[in-house]
Amino acid sequence: MTTGQTNISPTPASETPQAPHPRRRSKWITALKWISGIILGLALTIVAVVGIAVWILTPDRLTPLVEKYGSEMIDGEVKASRVELTYWSTFPRLQLDV
Repeated sequence: MTTGQTNISPTPASETPQAPHPRRRSKWITALKWISGIILGLALTIVAVVGIAVWILTPDRLTPLVEKYGSEMIDGEVKASRVELTYWSTFPRLQLDV
């Protein structure tokens, strides 16, 4: 051997330490996580859509719409002083206060 060199012999593959295999999750647990994620996503989407609808359809915007379409549907004249869409105070019902 020359100075500064070390003799490293390769070790056989059977003697190399191997990392432990990670445990595989059960298919039921994986499916349950996907299903719960989808249900949570749908619930959040519904709450967001209703929240945006209540925010956009203020009484000032909603009252003329109700008067217009109400007059068309009953073939008469509909007058309302205030129409309000409520959801948060009547959860889980979406309510129209006239």
